Amino acid sequence: MKLFSKEQLNKARNDKNQEIRMTTDKLVSSMKKAMKLKESFDFDTEKAKAIHDFDVFCQTLNDKKSQALKELNNFTSARDLAKDELYSVIARKDKFEDEILDLKEEISRLQPQVEFIKLKLKEYA
Repeated sequence: MKLFSKEQLNKARNDKNQEIRMTTDKLVSSMKKAMKLKESFDFDTEKAKAIHDFDVFCQTLNDKKSQALKELNNFTSARDLAKDELYSVIARKDKFEDEILDLKEEISRLQPQVEFIKLKLKEYA
């Protein structure tokens, strides 16, 4: 599993946010223009339908943007959970390695006593 650096994630998030802001700004300016046109002219049926279609398009785009942001938040949460789990696994691994090292030291400390006892057992046998 590849973890992304904080800088990479921040850059990706900032790029995505910038793209969303630009799209939103374009939509807002287009919507304002459409609203001004709607107020200043008496639309015929085709123009009214085009404006309605544009409104539907904007709403659909906003819904997609909201869905994308939810997915981004879900991915971020999942990444954070995976990162926390990885850190806990690493901590347990370090703990086990420390215990193994302690046991090896204990064995090396007790080895002379074991050899001495074996030697004495051979003498009495």
